[in-house]
Amino acid sequence: MTSQFLRFYLCVVATLAVAWGIQAYNQSQTKDENFQVVQDVYAGQIRLVNEVVSRSENRYLTVESLKPLYAFDMRYVAPQYIEDDLQNEFNFYKKTDGTEEENGIRVIAELPTKDGYVDFGPLPELIAPSRSAQLIGWAFVLFLAALAIALLLRPLVHQLRLVEKTAMAIADGSLHARIDESKSGSAKKMARSFNLMAEKTEKLLATHRQLLQCVSHELRTPISKLRFGVDLIRAADSDQEKSERTRDMELAIDELNILVDELLGYVKLDTMETRLSIEECNLKDIVQRQFENFKPLFPQIEFTLDDHVELGDVTVQADRVMLERVVANLVGNAARFAQSRVRFSTIEQEEHLTIAIDDDGHGILERDREKVFEPFVGADEKKTGTGLGLTIVRKILENHDSKILLQESEWGGCRATISWSGKWASSLQEA
Repeated sequence: MTSQFLRFYLCVVATLAVAWGIQAYNQSQTKDENFQVVQDVYAGQIRLVNEVVSRSENRYLTVESLKPLYAFDMRYVAPQYIEDDLQNEFNFYKKTDGTEEENGIRVIAELPTKDGYVDFGPLPELIAPSRSAQLIGWAFVLFLAALAIALLLRPLVHQLRLVEKTAMAIADGSLHARIDESKSGSAKKMARSFNLMAEKTEKLLATHRQLLQCVSHELRTPISKLRFGVDLIRAADSDQEKSERTRDMELAIDELNILVDELLGYVKLDTMETRLSIEECNLKDIVQRQFENFKPLFPQIEFTLDDHVELGDVTVQADRVMLERVVANLVGNAARFAQSRVRFSTIEQEEHLTIAIDDDGHGILERDREKVFEPFVGADEKKTGTGLGLTIVRKILENHDSKILLQESEWGGCRATISWSGKWASSLQEA
């Protein structure tokens, strides 16, 4: 769009330059006509003045006394002040230098006695541009301006029609509609930005559609448990049996609450409602806190840190709450599927920091390593949890311009590798 406005601006400047040229041409024609008319009109008066001055004894005073009788200025000039030879009786010339008051047509006339000169002028101009000439000139200027604007706006209108057509197609449900950038001319940047917006919108709607389908499926399980529990309570014969059924229903309600909380967190992350509060975070503090949380749940698992993290040397710039959620989810998953050990380690590189969480479990098949990041897809058939943990982890890392990759651990289990962006990574501190 910048090039369009630049072209429009240059065209306006060119139109004004043409207008100036037309008016300058009209003025020049008028001055040429004036020059010829002045010679004819003032020749007699000039001869009369020269005759009177040549017969007087004090020529300077004579010229001064004659000034009030004429509509133009005059002055006596001695012969020694005339450098150029006159080619004829009246040397008419257009004076173009000096002040604005001095500009105009002047005449230097030699006295009949050949011993002096009278300088007349500037002489009044007798011809002005005609009204019709001025009207024709301005009409031509306006026509050029209108033609230039039409020529400039035509491609712009075509480009806006492409945008309108594509926008209407998207509004009608064709989310795959895009602007043909090859037909957008100088508005390719606008077309590219529009297509990028449409692509992100399509992906967002597809994600929400998929999420809605998954939610409707996932909500059936706790709701079915609640409905089944209600039927069992009605059929219960004793208070103890009713108490047991009530406890099962409470567990289903807790499961439902966890699912709703996870859904709300995912939606906030997906719609960018959550704003990052960046601060410097020490990985040792965060990881050890999660280790302490999971040790009572998995007493058979050995949780270890590498030397850099153990010494408190590694810090990153991150949203602390979001980072703790990432670590908690990955460490919890590793502990849930590990047989005996989980390790948290880091590798510092030039532009980013690599964080790895390893376990010695059965691992994840290569064909499923990307699939487990989809909403409500678990790493195994039993699928403990809500199925949104890794989806939320990836979204948090994307908001930090970072990536996560699942690989095979050197112990045969799963390795979750986070490439922490150089924008957020801190250098290892001196021990």
